[in-house]
Amino acid sequence: RRYDENGNLRQWWSDETLRHYHEKVECIIKQYSSYHLPELNNNFT
Repeated sequence: RRYDENGNLRQWWSDETLRHYHEKVECIIKQYSSYHLPELNNNFT
């Protein structure tokens, strides 16, 4: 979304597409942040 077909840094997504993308990202973050895996001690890396 930040680089064009030639590898140049250029924002080519529309503002509306970016807005929808960020809405979806926030939804996924909210969903996965509610998971708790005790065996990992919150170390997910």
